[in-house]
Amino acid sequence: MPTFIDGVELDPDTLPSGVTILDPHTETDMPTIQGRTNLAAGIKNNNVLAGSAYEFAPYHSRVDIAVVGDAVQLPQATVQVGSDVLLEESEISRQARVPVWPDDYTLSDVAAKGDRLKIAVRNPGAGAVDVFWALRLTPIV
Repeated sequence: MPTFIDGVELDPDTLPSGVTILDPHTETDMPTIQGRTNLAAGIKNNNVLAGSAYEFAPYHSRVDIAVVGDAVQLPQATVQVGSDVLLEESEISRQARVPVWPDDYTLSDVAAKGDRLKIAVRNPGAGAVDVFWALRLTPIV
């Protein structure tokens, strides 16, 4: 089965020597961080990952990201991996639950070791909102 990242098929014959892409559907040793951020009306959190061990990619990896809001308000999110902007100030799914793999993981990118991982969330509404988010790192070894 071919491996795709950012819509590009990765041919194992063209990868640098010693590089392997681990299949996120079968590998069990990938770290996952998830949480819920509550935002009052008009509030923005510039990075829900700030201070986390995974604010900066600890190694070269494939990054899969999910951001889900509650069912009442229309929270917005901006997602970046290093200098790549994957989502810019856009409304997010309103599933009102912790993200489910793979259904809610709609954003993927490749991060170099040390790349900053950023999930900024904003509540433009008049009431409080919960934003559920998750991030999975699959090592590229």
